[in-house]
Amino acid sequence: MPYKVHDWVIHPAHGAGQITNIESIVVAGEKLETYVILYPNLKHMTLRVPTQSNLLRKPVSQRDVPKLIKVLRQPKRKGRRMWSQRKRDLEAKMSTGNAYDIAAVARDTYRADSTESSYSESEIQRKVVDMLAREIAASKGEEFDQALRLVLDTLAKAHS
Repeated sequence: MPYKVHDWVIHPAHGAGQITNIESIVVAGEKLETYVILYPNLKHMTLRVPTQSNLLRKPVSQRDVPKLIKVLRQPKRKGRRMWSQRKRDLEAKMSTGNAYDIAAVARDTYRADSTESSYSESEIQRKVVDMLAREIAASKGEEFDQALRLVLDTLAKAHS
């Protein structure tokens, strides 16, 4: 098994969570080893993922965090397509679980004045900023609030 109890892992749909246990469960009469993952940002949701699954990955390394910050500083990619098409593209990028894709979505949806954004765009932005900050906190071993401040300050300075 590539992960141990107390390891932080990234799930493409849920972001950063911490493995709290490794359990055997019976599904359709078959014994299955699973990671029990706690997601404190999702009202302490617990997810069970088979140990054989390839959905999970480790958080980016500490040395990759500056590369993520660099993505946040790059110029926004402006889409001229309808919001429904852009939203579908943004959600597809988010579902990859790739930290650089998440950072690009955070950058491209950031608005200094939130009144310029639709509700759904604001929700996507809030979710990706949260996912990115939690991954940075997990990789650097720091508090979520510090990582969140880093992400938000970087976006504000780069795109105001």
